[in-house]
Amino acid sequence: KLIVIDLIWSESSPDDAQLAQAIANQGKVVLARAWDITGAPLLPVPELESVAIATGHVRTPIDTDGLVRRVDLEFQGQPALGVAAVQAYSLVFDNVSLPPTDQPFWINWVGSAQQLQQYSFADVVQGRVPIQAFRQKIVLIGVTATGLDSLVTPFDRNPPASSVYLHANVIQNLLQKNDLHPLPVSWIWIILLMGGPGLSWVMTGWNTRQQLIGVIGVCAGWSMVSLIMLRNNFLLPVAFPITLVSVTAGAITLSERLRENHLLQQQIAQLWQQYHQDLIAYTVDPTHPQPSLTHPQSQGGFLGVAQLAELAEQFARSQSTQATIAQSLSIGLL
Repeated sequence: KLIVIDLIWSESSPDDAQLAQAIANQGKVVLARAWDITGAPLLPVPELESVAIATGHVRTPIDTDGLVRRVDLEFQGQPALGVAAVQAYSLVFDNVSLPPTDQPFWINWVGSAQQLQQYSFADVVQGRVPIQAFRQKIVLIGVTATGLDSLVTPFDRNPPASSVYLHANVIQNLLQKNDLHPLPVSWIWIILLMGGPGLSWVMTGWNTRQQLIGVIGVCAGWSMVSLIMLRNNFLLPVAFPITLVSVTAGAITLSERLRENHLLQQQIAQLWQQYHQDLIAYTVDPTHPQPSLTHPQSQGGFLGVAQLAELAEQFARSQSTQATIAQSLSIGLL
């Protein structure tokens, strides 16, 4: 049905006339164009471009992690190679409606590049591949050798695929209308502005076990929702909401611990000021000096525990002394 050539033929060759005649005889060939690092256009030689049914750019935006997730359907007034192929398909065969070209096109990778039927170009030109294999097909021609025009996809990292597989996915997504639809930025801001405060309001007052179960449940639930939506061609953020939930839960836990520690220090200081003067004095072992407890509010957490232990010990000694007095009261009265 259609031949899409993912090769830049910007330099003339003695074979151009013969190749141009073959392209004209076939009548439905799409050629590639690009730009070099200086921004200069790399166009097919005029003899080939004049007989092609369409041309499309092969510019591939790569994210910071090396993956390709979207393409520009139109760049500097030129359609992408996959778009040009679908436009040519619509012109000759069935009409296919295209999405707006001024928005990024998010690729729905269908799987590994190895799942795509591939033939060696040498085998094809030497007649070792039956021509029936190409009937009613859109055929893409490109470089698939490892290390040349490599492309990292979610399914092909090591070894990577080639860019011809990218254009095959774009064509498939456009024909099947199953490209990914990411969550609008406005919804992300709503999640940020309402999800964090709402989660903190719900989790405030929960114990540590309840908070841990809640965080795990929310993260697992969002992951399942994201997977279900991905099956229906909707792309939801995963790392951002999970990070938001984790940071919110951590902030709640930290704030509650700081608040509990502050209240505990206040309570210890109050008990110390109220009762330590009324307790029975005891002998301090000079070989194990104890820290000064004159200003308990300025002491750390370990000293607060030491104060509680000292109060408990002195209360115990007081109780023991009072019990001894009570038991000896009859003798004293006698």
